[in-house]
Amino acid sequence: MIYLKTMNVLGVRPEETVIIEDSRTGLDAALASGAHVIARRETRLPIDQSGAQYYIDDLIEILNIVNELNEEKV
Repeated sequence: MIYLKTMNVLGVRPEETVIIEDSRTGLDAALASGAHVIARRETRLPIDQSGAQYYIDDLIEILNIVNELNEEKV
């Protein structure tokens, strides 16, 4: 719900949105919003991060994913 409300306030559609999460609750909310979902891998705790479209170890990887998504739009 919070992601959909935020997208509405910002005037963006889910397909234009990338959400980065690491917790199960956050991933569930992000997935329910219909946005592109990136999971920041959590290796210290046993958290189920299934369902994300992308998995990263370093935040710099977000740029590559966003570039890839932009190329798909063209």
